[in-house]
Amino acid sequence: MGPDTWGVNEARTVALQREYALDEKDYDYWGFSPSACPGEGYSVFGVPPIASEAEGYPSERDGEVVVTPHASAMALMVEPDAAADNLARIERDLGAYGPGGFIDAVDTRTGRHAGRHLSLDQSMVLGALADVVADGCLRRWFCTPAVEAVLRPVVAARRMPLTGPA
Repeated sequence: MGPDTWGVNEARTVALQREYALDEKDYDYWGFSPSACPGEGYSVFGVPPIASEAEGYPSERDGEVVVTPHASAMALMVEPDAAADNLARIERDLGAYGPGGFIDAVDTRTGRHAGRHLSLDQSMVLGALADVVADGCLRRWFCTPAVEAVLRPVVAARRMPLTGPA
C-alpha cells in the first residue's frame, strides 16, 4: 500500500538495525526498540543514526546493550532468515525464551533479562509470527479496500526520507 514510504523503510530499517549492530558496533545480536530494561523500568533503545529523535536512541545504556526479541520478530516479514537466526541465538545463547514466550529485553553482554513480558511486545511477536506462518494473513485481513481508503491519504501525505542501503 505504501511502496514509496513504509515499503522502502521496512527493508532499510531492518538492514540498518543488523548492519549497525553486527558490523559497526560488533555486537553479537540485533533488534533495538523501546522495551523493558533489564532489572526494572522501561526505556528507548535504538540505532542512533535512524532514530526519530534528533539526538538518537542509544543502543547502550549504563554499559548494557539491550535488545528486544519483538524487534527481530517483526523483521521476520522482511528478512526471514536473518531474523530467525537472530531470534534463535537470543533464545539459545541468552536464555531469553521461556513459558511466557520471549522475555521482553535482554542485555547481550551479561544475559541479564528484563524479567517480564510486556503485552504490546508479545503481541508484536505473535502478530509477526502469524503473518509469516499464515502467508501474509495480517496484511490480507487489514489491507482491505476499506482500510486502504482511510490510510492511503495518510501514507501519501508523507514521503519518508530514503536513507541507508538501497
